Amino acid sequence: VDVASILDFTDQLNAILSTSSSIEENRAPNLPQHIESQAESQAKPLLPSPPLPNLIVVGDQSSGKSSLLCKLSSFHPSVLFPVSSGRCTTKCATKLVLRRSEEEGWRAKVYTSKSPEMCKHVRDDMEALKREIDRARSQVEGDGRALKSVIVDSSITIEIHSSSSPNISLIDLPGLVRTPVSGQSPTIVSDIEYLTDHYMANPNNIILAVIPANVDVATVDVLERARVVDPEGKRTVGVLTKADLVQEEGFEEVLRVLRNETKPLRLGYYLINSKIDQSTETFIDERAFFQAHPAFSILPPDSTSLTSLSSTLTQMIAASLLRSLGAIKSHIDGRLTEAKVKMAKSGVQPPSMRGTYRTQTTVTPHRQLVQATKTLSSILSSSLLHHPRTVARVRERCGEHFKELNESIEARSPDFAKAEQLEGLREVIQEFETSSLPGFVNVRGITAWVEREAEKWREVARECCKRCVEDVRRGGIKAVEEATGKQRKLGAVFRDIVEKRVEIMGKEAMGEIDILVEGEKTFFTTNEKGLVKIVNEERWGKFVAAVTIACDGEGEVKNRLMEWQKQRDEGLEEIAEVLEAYHGVARVRFADMVCMLVKRKVMSSKLIAEIRRECLALGKGETFQEVMEGKRGEEGVEEEYKKLVKARRMLVEFVGRRKGR
Repeated sequence: VDVASILDFTDQLNAILSTSSSIEENRAPNLPQHIESQAESQAKPLLPSPPLPNLIVVGDQSSGKSSLLCKLSSFHPSVLFPVSSGRCTTKCATKLVLRRSEEEGWRAKVYTSKSPEMCKHVRDDMEALKREIDRARSQVEGDGRALKSVIVDSSITIEIHSSSSPNISLIDLPGLVRTPVSGQSPTIVSDIEYLTDHYMANPNNIILAVIPANVDVATVDVLERARVVDPEGKRTVGVLTKADLVQEEGFEEVLRVLRNETKPLRLGYYLINSKIDQSTETFIDERAFFQAHPAFSILPPDSTSLTSLSSTLTQMIAASLLRSLGAIKSHIDGRLTEAKVKMAKSGVQPPSMRGTYRTQTTVTPHRQLVQATKTLSSILSSSLLHHPRTVARVRERCGEHFKELNESIEARSPDFAKAEQLEGLREVIQEFETSSLPGFVNVRGITAWVEREAEKWREVARECCKRCVEDVRRGGIKAVEEATGKQRKLGAVFRDIVEKRVEIMGKEAMGEIDILVEGEKTFFTTNEKGLVKIVNEERWGKFVAAVTIACDGEGEVKNRLMEWQKQRDEGLEEIAEVLEAYHGVARVRFADMVCMLVKRKVMSSKLIAEIRRECLALGKGETFQEVMEGKRGEEGVEEEYKKLVKARRMLVEFVGRRKGR
């Protein structure tokens, strides 16, 4: 069997069939009944699982998985897999593709499932390869996300060609952990189990269960998980690592495991030593180590050889693929039928599986972004700046909030016709009373009263701003939905931009309202004549009323007017009249300024311009392709259909070559 060609064919089909425009619908892995509830509770999207065989490497954290894979590739662990004590170092499924090459030196390429087209090639430069792997990890894990949990919906592929590499492809999964450590998400344990169970439950995958040789095999969780999904043991191989750490008292126990006497596996166990010589920074000679070992030297060479293990695994993969050809064909045909149905519903003609297909002119992702941004800006401009009854009635609702603000502030106005209001003013003035000449106003007391009155406006002004911000946010979300339509990922990003920008402008408005309130605590008006006029009108009205009463009463008019003036001099009527007039001027001014402030911050062309700028900036970001993925409606389905047609053609050609031998 030409194992290399079979592995290449498997990898190519995996690359095509593991990409889907409906990846978010792939939420229910084929798990055994006892872990279905966990999968349902997690409900996280996973990469699709086509019926193609894969070698998956599973085990506890720090069980030696990464060192094992690095020894297969002849690369130092610090290059391919970061090594860290007590931490989950593999954050997502990482596929390692190794191919033997007759070329001198080595060459490699690195890419992610998110952006396979952004493949980076490296030749004979270890540091460059390390940088590209770090870049791929950053792309998949995101900023800071890697420190907290694992990623179940993306993967990294590292492909290496060298003269020392075996022909093998493996998928390394994050190591199982018992409890989260500092800085990790509380869900990391269940997230890793969810991802591991998803891959192990695929009946086409071969499970490489990695176990440290210096631990009790009976207590290892990964073997129990493998037994549940592979009860007959047809696809589970045990690998004992860290043979150099086994103490003398543990020699016999390891030998019993290898003889399949403890936790027997149908395909048995291998004992591997992938220790690195610290002086030379290279792997130690495995054959020399086992030949010189006091207990393990009696073992058959095939059971302690990494070369023998890789050869056995590749033969298993090749045999599994050949058995699965019928299932693979059914899988591809089923997805082709689904794609046809989707296109038929959208009124798109499926491309012909024969001959040429002339595609319709499609809009590029960047043009789509520009068009969606333009539509969003237009809707926001209409709803925030011009028409009160457009999206979510934003302007109309904000107008209602402004009216309520004026009414609330007016309701808090003092009414000095009421005795309790005058008494309250008297108490404030007396609280700050100082020695002064008769006839002079107590400025400190008056200032304190103004400050207390202005402070009453803060709460209602902030509440008005809060309600307007919320209405603008809701209107923005409605505008995003109209602008992006069925483009869910783009819509989610646009919504995030709108909400964050509105939140920022809302916070700025709140801060400026506080400044306005503090400003109103100080006497100020440029309309002194208008204020004096109001005071004089108030006083004249009271004087006329007093004269009328004096004329209608008993006794001389002059005496009654003198008594009225005496009461005014002894009371606070003069001060109250001025304060009441000033309060009327100030409250109208404050309400107007708050309304203008809210409009300037969250209902302005500046806000729309900032949202437009951030939306267009997506086209320059590294995640642009991911954002636009699956957002092109019929075009996305058409692209998937083409990939499936390509996969089917590859399958037919492969089967034809096999029959021709």
